[in-house]
Amino acid sequence: MHLHRCFDPAGFLDSARENFRAAAEQAGRSNSIGCLWLTDPPEDRSFHRLSRGNLAGRRMDRWSLSPTSEPTSLLAVHDSGDRLLLLAGRQIASRERFEVLALGSEVDFSSGQSLGDTIAAVREGGAVAVVPWGFGKWWFRRSRLLAHALRTLPTRGLFVGDNAARPRLFPRPPLFDLAASRKIYNLPGSDPLPLRWEIRKPGRLGAVLEGPLDLSRPVASLLQMLRELRAQPPLFGTPDSVAGFVRSQVGLRLRQRTAAPGQPAGDN
Repeated sequence: MHLHRCFDPAGFLDSARENFRAAAEQAGRSNSIGCLWLTDPPEDRSFHRLSRGNLAGRRMDRWSLSPTSEPTSLLAVHDSGDRLLLLAGRQIASRERFEVLALGSEVDFSSGQSLGDTIAAVREGGAVAVVPWGFGKWWFRRSRLLAHALRTLPTRGLFVGDNAARPRLFPRPPLFDLAASRKIYNLPGSDPLPLRWEIRKPGRLGAVLEGPLDLSRPVASLLQMLRELRAQPPLFGTPDSVAGFVRSQVGLRLRQRTAAPGQPAGDN
C-alpha cells in the first residue's frame, strides 16, 4: 500500500488498526499483528519519512514509532497496546507499464526494464517481487505478456497481488489461476489512491501468514515465510464496491487534471 502525502500518518495507522482488528476478530486470530508494506513509487519515500524524519521516535497522536534492529522496518504502538509493523518496499514501473513491487527493500530499482528483468533485479536485491492487479494493466496485449512471464519465469520469490480497488463485481482475472498453477501465490493489498477519503483503506485486504515472527527483524522473518510458502495463504477482506471504484477513479482523474506541472498525481 501507499502512505500518500495527503494522508495524516496517525489517521492512516488508525484505519489500519481498525481494519486489522476487524479481520482478526472475524478469523478468530486474536494473537495476530498487522503488517503494512509501504510500496513507495520513485517520487516518494514514505517509509524514509517515518523512519528518518522528525516522526521517528516521537508520538503521532496516540501512536509511537520505534526502530527495530533492521533498517527496513518500524514498530508502531498504539496507546491501547495494539501494534502494527511498518515495512519498507518499492514500486517499479516496467517497460511494458506493469507495476512490480519489491517487498523488503528501500533500493531505487531502475524503471523501464522489461518485466522479467525488473523481477530478476528485485529478487537479486534480496526482496520478493509482487505483480499487482491494476485497472487496465492486466487486459488485452499486456495480459498475454504477463501470462507468458507467469509461465516462464522462476517462481521463487515471485507473487501476484489482488487489489482492494478491484470492484467485487469485476470477474476474477484468470491470470490468478495461471499463477496459482505454478505456485505463484496471491498477496493482495489495499493500495489506497492519493485521495483523502481513501485513508480508510489500509489493511482492508491482505493475506495471513503463520509462523514465528521476530519483532526485532520482522522483514527477515516475513521474507523467509514468503519464500517457504507451499500453499496459497488464507486471505481476508473484500474488494471495493462498484460505486466506490467509480468515485475513486473519477476523483483520481480530476486530481490528475488539476495537478500542478511536475507534481506527481498518482497512478492507477
